[in-house]
Amino acid sequence: MASRPIHWHEGMFLRPQHFQVADRNVRETLRDSEDWFHPFNWGVRLVEFDREAFGNYSAVLRSCEARFKDGTKIAIPADGTVDPVELRSALANSGSVMIYLAIPTLQAGRANVEEVPTANGPRYWVDELEITDENTGSEEQALLVRRTRARLLLSTQDHTGYEILPLARVERSAQLEAPPQLDVDYVPPLLVLDAWTPLWQMIQSLYHQIGAKVDQLASQIVDRSISFDSQVPGDAERLLKLATLNGALSAFESIVFIRGLTPLLLFHELCRLVGQLAIFMDARRPPALPPYDHEDIGGCFYTVIKYIQLGLDTIAPSAFEKRYFEKNGERLQVSLEPAWLSSTKTLFLGVETELGDDDCEQLLRSMDMKLGSTSRVEQIFKQALRGLKLVPIVRPPRALPAGTGIVYYQIERDQVFWRDVADTCSMAIRMNLARATFQSDRILSVVPPKGSKTTNLQFALFVI
Repeated sequence: MASRPIHWHEGMFLRPQHFQVADRNVRETLRDSEDWFHPFNWGVRLVEFDREAFGNYSAVLRSCEARFKDGTKIAIPADGTVDPVELRSALANSGSVMIYLAIPTLQAGRANVEEVPTANGPRYWVDELEITDENTGSEEQALLVRRTRARLLLSTQDHTGYEILPLARVERSAQLEAPPQLDVDYVPPLLVLDAWTPLWQMIQSLYHQIGAKVDQLASQIVDRSISFDSQVPGDAERLLKLATLNGALSAFESIVFIRGLTPLLLFHELCRLVGQLAIFMDARRPPALPPYDHEDIGGCFYTVIKYIQLGLDTIAPSAFEKRYFEKNGERLQVSLEPAWLSSTKTLFLGVETELGDDDCEQLLRSMDMKLGSTSRVEQIFKQALRGLKLVPIVRPPRALPAGTGIVYYQIERDQVFWRDVADTCSMAIRMNLARATFQSDRILSVVPPKGSKTTNLQFALFVI
């Protein structure tokens, strides 16, 4: 029954029930306000399991902050610890098992508090705290407070008499004798998206994919001097694609790295992008998207993300791959994808600089630049070995970004130095830095031998 505000009046005889009803009325009023103005206001705000304990067939909850459907908020370990739960018997009969955080249901007409917590006791137990007068900072007094009793339950156990909140799903490994593992594809109900790192990182990865597409399209449009009055077939579509992705990139940049945002807000932006990308798909209209499902966040999010990735695949199919070399000590290095090692791929070193081809070549020679694998480039530099051969390219292939500002060198594969690159899937540049300083992880500021004005260099690996 809903509580009513107490009628406080002079001369009334105070009983515990007066304060209990007043307290309950405040809690219910606050809960109703949250329910009315904030949909899906229950779920997990933080959860951390001991991953190593799963290998011992045990679920150990290290920390958790959550709000149940009835409005009860709980924090582990601030409100107390929960005992581990054994998984072996549950996984013996099924391929996976759900783990729930459970608190006893508040029951009218029955005892809801016990002096000492027991395994199957009521919702609250009594604890004693020493509290000082916050005005004077002294006169410490012992006060009795209520703590909420929480425990872990499995999907194979009886949940009668409990409010439950799903936290995780553990699955049995497909390999014989291998320990069970946390199913990262399952996403519990979330109060904030960053509470579940795998999903949060997937959306951040989507932002980076969009950024890469924007870079590709923008480079094509700038290099070809495409304008809105262009009559060349395909130019209008390129501009429309870039406009769409620019809007998505800016919107994503403002939200995907912020902690504390609700999943519903991010889901709304993802669905919007599916609709914007649909014009470039064969059907020219958005597919049927699942509604937001707070109890199956993973299902609805993964479906929408899949449609976004399909839409991105139709935009600016990459004619080339580009990855910047980045500072690591005194060298610049880059990691390679295994597919780039194929003989069907051609690798180029691109030097982004304001210098012309000849001036850039002279500068790199004066710095005794060497190229090799990350594991061997230091040896190549110190022993003055040749390293990977760089062949200047006067007319770059059409697949590469054209225009001034980039000097290209084709990287030749030989039988000596290329083998280490293939083994380590890495490449590094080492040079004499006597006249150079790093302005950032990518930008090297150099004073040319015959000049006093510094010039900036950036090195990138291009693959076509």
